[in-house]
Amino acid sequence: MDVAKLNRLRSKAQRLSRERFALVVFSQVMTIDLRRRFELEEGELKRSSITKLRQFIAKLDAEIAAIRRSMGARVPGSELVEILADAERAPAGKSLLLTKSDIKQLFSNYHK
Repeated sequence: MDVAKLNRLRSKAQRLSRERFALVVFSQVMTIDLRRRFELEEGELKRSSITKLRQFIAKLDAEIAAIRRSMGARVPGSELVEILADAERAPAGKSLLLTKSDIKQLFSNYHK
C-alpha cells in the first residue's frame, strides 16, 4: 500500500469535507441528522482504503459543485472555510455576525 498516496487522498477528502460543511452551514440546511452523517463520514475517512477515498472524493466534488451552483457561490471554498473557522473560534457566549449584505457578497442566489 502506498502510504503517501493514502495520506494525500485522506487530506484532500478532509479538505473537501470541510468545504462541504461550510457550504451547508451557509445554506442554512444543516440538520442534526446531516451533522451526524458528516461526523460518521469523518470517522470513516481514517479507516478508508485508496479506492474508498477516491469514491468519497468524487461524491464530495459533486455535492460541493451542486451546492455552489445552487447558491451561486462567488468566493473560493477556502474563504468560506476561513469564515466558518472564525465563527468557531469565537469565545463562549460570542458569535460572528454576518449581515445579509455580507452573505450576498459571498453568494449571488442568497435571497432570504
